[in-house]
Amino acid sequence: MTTGKGNFIGDIQLPGMLHLVFVRSLHAHAKIVNIDTSAAEELKGVVAVIAGKQLAEEILLMPQPIVVPNIPANHPTFGPLAIGKVKFHGEPVAAIVARDKYVAEDAAELVMVDYEMLPYVGSGTGPRRHPRARTV
Repeated sequence: MTTGKGNFIGDIQLPGMLHLVFVRSLHAHAKIVNIDTSAAEELKGVVAVIAGKQLAEEILLMPQPIVVPNIPANHPTFGPLAIGKVKFHGEPVAAIVARDKYVAEDAAELVMVDYEMLPYVGSGTGPRRHPRARTV
């Protein structure tokens, strides 16, 4: 490692390998009004640009990953990409598949997402303002 000869997973290059980069939400809670992927799709080396609504037509939604046994709760399903609304900062809204990781990163910057801001709780220590939030 100190000689600079270490091998890392990011160094692996295989023939025909593709790279995946996510476009992530810049907002904690917002409605997705529109996702324009046209500029990213035209970039040389981009294989596919996929948004949440498009992906939802192809796959089944997944169950909530953390389920506490013996506690009755509503277990919503979700997709790997946001559909219609983002619920946390950094939530993936689109995926770019490209032949080169730098092309994928450049294409991600070309995806334009229009949001309609929704109210959010900005701090875990602040008061809960959502009408259905439970008090502790």
